[in-house]
Amino acid sequence: PLGAGLRPLTEAHLQCPALWAGIFTGKLVSLSMTGDSHTYTMERARFESQGGRVFLVGIVPRGGSRCDWSEGAGCAIAWDAVTDYLVFDSVEHYQKRLAKFEKFKKKHKRDA
Repeated sequence: PLGAGLRPLTEAHLQCPALWAGIFTGKLVSLSMTGDSHTYTMERARFESQGGRVFLVGIVPRGGSRCDWSEGAGCAIAWDAVTDYLVFDSVEHYQKRLAKFEKFKKKHKRDA
């Protein structure tokens, strides 16, 4: 299942990066943030401590931005601003689910 085995980060994680290293290895992560209707996706995600805060740092995958304008760019999101996240097995898994969502959205837009 998505998110299986994931656990929230605590102050101890900041003190010992080995506790959270590799938690998203080989996965694609889609995140939502407080006060932002946009979702953010990244692959090769890893946690970093920057200025006393935890950030999830990774690379924007193909399909991770409108028209792929930011494909391949590095990105970082403050973990304390994340409201929820989805974990996908691969970029392909994410793209398949995204296509399903877009099809649903298009169908319901016509029905409205």
